[in-house]
Amino acid sequence: MELLEVLSNIDKGLSDTLKATEMTLSVPEKHKRGELPVRTDGKKSILDYSGPRGCARIIQEEKKITLACTNLTADEAGDEDFTDAAVTGLDLSSCDDRDIKYIVNEFRETLEKHFGKKTMQKRSKASMPKPISKSAAKNGIAAYDANTLGSRFASLFPELREAYHANVEKYGEFLAAEFFENQGGNKAVADTLRGRDQAKIKKMINLFNEIYEDGTNETQSLLCVTILGSLGNDQEMLEKAGELMSDALKKEVLYINKYLNSGLGRGKLNKLKNPPPYKPKKNKTKRRSTSPLGM
Repeated sequence: MELLEVLSNIDKGLSDTLKATEMTLSVPEKHKRGELPVRTDGKKSILDYSGPRGCARIIQEEKKITLACTNLTADEAGDEDFTDAAVTGLDLSSCDDRDIKYIVNEFRETLEKHFGKKTMQKRSKASMPKPISKSAAKNGIAAYDANTLGSRFASLFPELREAYHANVEKYGEFLAAEFFENQGGNKAVADTLRGRDQAKIKKMINLFNEIYEDGTNETQSLLCVTILGSLGNDQEMLEKAGELMSDALKKEVLYINKYLNSGLGRGKLNKLKNPPPYKPKKNKTKRRSTSPLGM
């Protein structure tokens, strides 16, 4: 079976699910009518879909086919924001209708999981703050805030997506320190750096580089101190991350980790984590003098 036929059959098989999840096939302006809008990127053949709650992408490469998803909209998402959500083998030389049916069923379940009505209902409980778009940040219209970092981080780590939404729902806004320190964000960073998935490490550090370069001062501090400062001066993790960090981010992160693990730094961290109990100030009143001269 030819590649275009395979992709066309998959697209047709997903039509009902795409309609239900409000996803539409992205078609370039000058594309010839009636032809499937497959684009190539190196050895990859790609179909793009977009909707109000995110984007999906079917990627065929060598002997596999992948459905990648992101919760960012088409205007916000870059290639690095897509996370592989379903991957299966595809050998074009032996592909038949049964293989197409299997792929369609797997992709259908994945689309429902990411963009279906049940997921939508859960998210509608809280009004999700809108991330700053890449174009706005690059053009100087706005700077990346903590919510943008959290939203894009959750897209990179789908297992934390519900924690991100629960955070916003509980507090009415995104509390970044709570998410990264207590809801698994920092653990995901450390686990990734300790692992062997170089592609995932690269995506994560590239995200951090981008946010640091065009982020607010508060977001830069969150990234360097709260997130990457939690690496505890672990040289193995810092070396892995440092190979991919921008010069500006690397310099700041190495300095902060060294400081936070010094005697003075540990003392300040301990005070921040265990502040002394609050004692209200006593109102001091002057004794009224009995002398007519105030003596």
